[in-house]
Amino acid sequence: MRGTAPAPRGASDQEVTDRIERLLIKQYKTVTAREPSRVVFDNPLWTTWLSPNWLALVAYDHGDFSVNDEINGRVVRYDLRSLHALVFCFLVSAIFACFGFAARGFSGAIEFTAFAFSWLYGMNMLLAWTRVPRLIGKAMNER
Repeated sequence: MRGTAPAPRGASDQEVTDRIERLLIKQYKTVTAREPSRVVFDNPLWTTWLSPNWLALVAYDHGDFSVNDEINGRVVRYDLRSLHALVFCFLVSAIFACFGFAARGFSGAIEFTAFAFSWLYGMNMLLAWTRVPRLIGKAMNER
């Protein structure tokens, strides 16, 4: 997921990256790199098993946030990756393929796999696409 959020007016890059870091701590993400205008986290999915699964960033294993000057003002640009969640959903879908194959043959395997994958990964991403931009926007507006 990639996007932007307006940076708070009058806030320095340090203040903006502090807000991002506080957001990541609340989301149980470990900051692995910090620069004056950039924050990066890396959390493999298997390290966050015990974290609450209702958090907006739970499905993302890597994220890169940077403060950038643009024509319309300063923005926080973010780039999030959910590779581990994608692989996990593929593996779970393979289990459903076995059930589908046993129930209805090859076509059943395809149907069960498509349903399982679209439900598991698709619904998580659909929720994230609505929740993550709001979460980042809210973090930028907090004092």
